[in-house]
This record gives sequence, structure tokens and C-alpha cells, in this order.
Amino acid sequence: MPRRKPRQPNHYVGEWFGQRIYPAVQLGSASLDAMSTQLCPFLTEAVGETQECIKATPSQGVCTITSKDAQRYGVDDGSIDWLVCPYRTLDHGLLNEVARHLFDVAADADALIVAAVTLDDAATQSRIRAALAADAPVFVYFRAPRRRNLAETNRPVARILV
Repeated sequence: MPRRKPRQPNHYVGEWFGQRIYPAVQLGSASLDAMSTQLCPFLTEAVGETQECIKATPSQGVCTITSKDAQRYGVDDGSIDWLVCPYRTLDHGLLNEVARHLFDVAADADALIVAAVTLDDAATQSRIRAALAADAPVFVYFRAPRRRNLAETNRPVARILV
């Protein structure tokens, strides 16, 4: 019986600490700093202060997995990325697009989207007041921890802003 040819790997880490490393490495000096300090660019942007990746050690830094044979999954050509980190969805562009579709926001509307854990920040409150005064849509979302210990985020985060 002829031996079967071993299968070639199909899945690779596509993004690591928010930096594209497969199929082509796209790194600059800022990328190397983020990776060496283990910063999560998505949490950092969401809460407005430097945040380390909070995932467990075996998956730390992994944002997406790339499958190089996308046809296996119904995509005509090329590769496909699989989201493996829920914090990867905190990308402002993605959140804006989701808000537009879910809440029927006009494509040219400049929506303000903030993480609930930033509501106690005076600058965030000021941005919300300004957006509301300009009749701009404002969205607040949860699940962007401010601390490495997720248990510490179980505190009231909402306050009425008038």
C-alpha cells in the first residue's frame, strides 16, 4: 500500500500582538516595541491607556489565525483569517461599522464609540457631551478591562452624564 503524502500545515498565526506576521511580515519599529512589551493595541486604544495582552500564556499575543487554503471554508481564493481574540474586535473601524448596521446610523455620521470602563474619565465625559451636543450618535460598550486581573473590573462603570 502506497504511503500517503503528509499534509502540509494550513493554519498559521496571522496577527501577533496586533501585528501582521503571516502571510507576509509587516513590522516596523513601533511593531517591535509592541511585541517586546506584550502590549495589546486593541485594548490600549479602547481604554485610552497602555494595556498588556491579558490572554493566558499559551495564546498570549495571538489575535488571528490565518488558514492559507480558504477554499476549504467556502472562500474562492487566497487565505482567510479567523478571529481568536475577542479584544481584536475592539478595533474602532470595526465597531463603527457594526454600530452603523445594528442601529441604522448614516454612513457619513461621525459616531463616538467608547468603552464603558472609560466613563469615569473627565476627557471621555467631555467628548460624550460634545458629541451629544452636536447630535452625533454615541455608543458605549462593555468588556474592555482596564486591569490585568479581570475580577477587578466588576465595579459600577456607568454614571449619568448631563
